Amino acid sequence: MVKKKIFIILIISALIFLMGCMGGSSAVDVNPVVKQPTEKVKYTDFSGIISLADDSLSRLAIEVYLFSKTPVAETTESTDESDTNISRSPSLTDYDYKALTDVDGKYYFENIEQGTYDIYAVKNNYSYKLVENFLIDDSNTSLDIDLGNPGTISGRVVYKDGTSKYGIAVYVDGKSVLTDSQGNFEMSVPEGTFEILIDEFGYERFTRDVSVESDVKTELGDLILEKNFINPDLAVFRSKVVTSFGVPLTNAHITLYSSDNIYKEISDSKGEFTIYNIVPGSYILKIVNEYYGTMSSIELTAGQLMEIDNVVIDNLYKYGVINLALEGEVIDPELLDIKIVDKSDNDVNFIRENHDAVITLLGISYGDYTIKVDGQTIEAKDFDVSIVNGMNNDITSEFTLKKGSISGFVKDSSGDPVLCKVFLGETSVNTTDTGMFTFGDLEEGTYTITINAFGFDELFTEVEVGSGEDIDNLVLTLTSKETDGIEYTNEIPAKVKKAVEYDSVVYMLTDDRKSIYTMNKDTSDTELIVNTTDFIDDFVFMDDHLYTVDGYYNTITKYDLDGTLIMESDIGLEPFRIESGLDTLLVLSRGDNKLYLVNPEDLTKDAYSTGFAPSDMAVKDTIVYVSDRLGNKINLFDTVLGSFTSNITGITRPQNLYMNSDILYVRSEYSSEISRIDTSTLTKLSSINTGLTPEDIHFGADRLYVVSGSKVAVFDIATATLDKLMEIAPDLGVILEDKERSERLFIFKKYDKKV
Repeated sequence: MVKKKIFIILIISALIFLMGCMGGSSAVDVNPVVKQPTEKVKYTDFSGIISLADDSLSRLAIEVYLFSKTPVAETTESTDESDTNISRSPSLTDYDYKALTDVDGKYYFENIEQGTYDIYAVKNNYSYKLVENFLIDDSNTSLDIDLGNPGTISGRVVYKDGTSKYGIAVYVDGKSVLTDSQGNFEMSVPEGTFEILIDEFGYERFTRDVSVESDVKTELGDLILEKNFINPDLAVFRSKVVTSFGVPLTNAHITLYSSDNIYKEISDSKGEFTIYNIVPGSYILKIVNEYYGTMSSIELTAGQLMEIDNVVIDNLYKYGVINLALEGEVIDPELLDIKIVDKSDNDVNFIRENHDAVITLLGISYGDYTIKVDGQTIEAKDFDVSIVNGMNNDITSEFTLKKGSISGFVKDSSGDPVLCKVFLGETSVNTTDTGMFTFGDLEEGTYTITINAFGFDELFTEVEVGSGEDIDNLVLTLTSKETDGIEYTNEIPAKVKKAVEYDSVVYMLTDDRKSIYTMNKDTSDTELIVNTTDFIDDFVFMDDHLYTVDGYYNTITKYDLDGTLIMESDIGLEPFRIESGLDTLLVLSRGDNKLYLVNPEDLTKDAYSTGFAPSDMAVKDTIVYVSDRLGNKINLFDTVLGSFTSNITGITRPQNLYMNSDILYVRSEYSSEISRIDTSTLTKLSSINTGLTPEDIHFGADRLYVVSGSKVAVFDIATATLDKLMEIAPDLGVILEDKERSERLFIFKKYDKKV
C-alpha cells in the first residue's frame, strides 16, 4: 500500500514539471533560498500577476525577486502600489527568493517566510518595477504588478569642437548603450527619473537628470563633453582597479604619496579613478580594498596624463585592519583626528573609514605602531598596536571632551584694571595687577560670572563654553557705584586691634592678641597665618619678615611672611611696642623701662634704660623718639651712640607718637589736639585741634585721619587744616589708607567683625 502511494506522488510531480515546460498555467519556482524554520517563524504562499501595457508581448519568464527587509513583528504597514514607481534597480545578487512567471504572467512563491520585502519585477530589455516594504503575511498573500511600457531616451554625444565618435558609453540606471559613429544613442528606460552618466576618459564627467514617461520618447539633444584641463606644471593619473580575475573593484581606496605630498581617491562602480593636479615626482601608489591590496612606484612628470589600463589587487591578505570602537562622551568619528606612526616616529599612510561609533583603519602593513588620537574638542590618547597580516585589531576606548576655559580682564569705565574677586558659580579667583582672571578645566555649558567689587555696581554675565573652547580676552567693565562712598565688605574672622599694610597685603592683629590674619584688599579674603597660645602685643615688618612681641611671656618672635615660625627669644619685662629702624629692631618694655636694640637676623639684643616710664616711640633714621608721659617730654635716643642725647619739652602728657616725613605728630592724653614737631629743629610748629577725642590716628599719602566714635576727621597734611568730617557708623576702631589707592580707606569696627 505504501509503495502504491509513493508511485502516485511521483506521477503527479512529473506531470506538474511537464506542464511548466510546455507553458502551462503553473509558475516555476527557480532557485529559492532555503530557509531553516524555527519555532517562531511563520510561512505562507505568495502570488500575483504581472501585466504589460503591450498585450502583444510575451509575459512568460518575467523575473520576480523578493528581498527580505524587516521581520513581521517590526512592520506595521505595507507600501501602496501607487508609491512604487522608483528610479533605481536593486542588486540582483542578494535576493532571498526568485520566481519566473508563466505565459499568463502569473508568479507563485510557495512556503516563504512571512515578513517585509522589496518586490522587484523585471522584463529584460523592456521595463521593471520595484515595490518597497511590502508586508507578506496571512492577510497579504498576493500582489499584482503592472510594468507598463518603457519610455525611450535619445540624444547625441559630442565633444566641444562638434566632433564625435563611435563607442562612447552612456549609462542610465546601471545599464549602458554605445554611441554610433555620429555620436547618436537611443535606449529604452522604465518610467521614472534617472541620472545620465557619461565618463569619457580625458573629459569632465557628464551627468544630467532626465524624467522618462511610459510610451514617450524623450529627446535630449546634444550632450557636450568638456575636455579635462591638464595644468602644464602638474600631472594626472588615471587607472582601473581589478581583482586577479579581472573583476572591477568598487570603493577601493587609492593613495598616491611621497615625502611631501599625498593624494587620495576612491574607485567608482566600474573600478575606475582619476587623480588630478599632482605635483610631479616619484610616488608610492597604494590601493587597498578591505584586507588586501597592492603597492607600487610610479614617476609623474609635469603636464603628463598617465593612464594604466588595470591595476591588479592581490587577493592574498597583506594588510591588517584596526577597528576603533568609541565609547563614553564621544561616539562621533568626525570629532577624532587620527595619526599613525612607526617606532621611529615616522608617519604611516593608511585608509580611514568612519562608521557608527567605529573607525576602521585599513591598508597598514605588518609591524608595530602607535595610533595617536586627538581632536579640537577631544582629549588626546595613544594606543600601541601590532599589525599581523590579515588580522583584525579591535580597540574599544572611552574618549572625553576637552575642557574649556574663560579668561579676560576686569576694568573700570576708564579702562583701568580693577583688583577684585571674580566668581564663576561657587569658584572664585582674584584678578592680577593687570585685572586679568582665568578659569580653567571647564566642561561644556553655560556659566555665570559674578563680580562684587568695592566701589562698583555688582556685575552678572553669562558665558557659553563649548567643548574644548578657550574663551580669551573677555573684557568685563564695571560701573562706579553712586553711593556715599561707604561700603561694608564681607565679615572678617575677628575684631581687629591693629592693621598694617605691607607689600600690598593687609595684616591684622586680632583683638584677643592671639592671631594675625592677612586680608586681600580687593576681595576681603582673609587667611590665618599666625595663631598662638601666647600673646601678641605688637608687630612690625623688616626685610620681608614678620616680628612680634609678647608682653605676657616676655618674648620676641620672628616669622616668614606666610606665618612660618623661624625663631623666638626672651626680651625684657612686658615688651609692648616694636618698630623697625635702619638696620635694627627697636623694642620698648614697660616692666623694666628699657629700650632694646635687636639684631633682626638672630634676635640678639642690647638693652638701654630710659630712666622713665615710656608710653610710645617713633623712629626716624637713627633717632628713636620715646615719649615720657608723666615727665611731659619726649626723649631722643641715638642708636649709633647708644644713648639718650636730648629731649623735647612743653608737651603735656604725650601719649602716642607718629612719624610722617620730617614731622613728629604727638597725641596728648585727654586732649583733642595733635601737636606737630619739626624733627630737624626739635621745635613745635603748631597744633591741630581735631574737635574730637582721638581713638586712632593714621597717616596716608597726603592726609591725616583721626577716628573718634562714629566720626572720621580728614586733615590735609600740607596745610594742617581740616579737609572733611565724615559721620560713618558707630564704634569705629582701627583706620588704614590703601597705599595703592589713596581714595580708599579701610576702617575696622571696634565691636564687630566688619571692615
